[in-house]
Amino acid sequence: MEEKLEFTRRKIGIEYQLKEKQLETLKKLWDKRDCICVLPTGYGKSIIYQLLPWFLQGERERPGIVIVVAPLSSIIIDQVAFLASKGIKALSLNFEGTGCRSTDEEADASKVH
Repeated sequence: MEEKLEFTRRKIGIEYQLKEKQLETLKKLWDKRDCICVLPTGYGKSIIYQLLPWFLQGERERPGIVIVVAPLSSIIIDQVAFLASKGIKALSLNFEGTGCRSTDEEADASKVH
């Protein structure tokens, strides 16, 4: 597990110290267990979303795909912007399905359903 965390640190280029519940969540997901992570505002749920695609990468060349459902548009917009700043492709859809933001310039939002 520590080896995967170190690989992820190097891959995305951010330093972090995981809290107990963040680490517990990543361990459960690594073990392919269903997991619901309910943590207070400011605890650091975002780092879990940001680490998970790389953490689950395994032997593949590209990171895994992670779907995050969040009720606050501002959080979604912030997450897409952060991932873009790290060179990670991300896509967000609004709850009505009428809007799309992408970090991938080649993505065609009109084809997302």
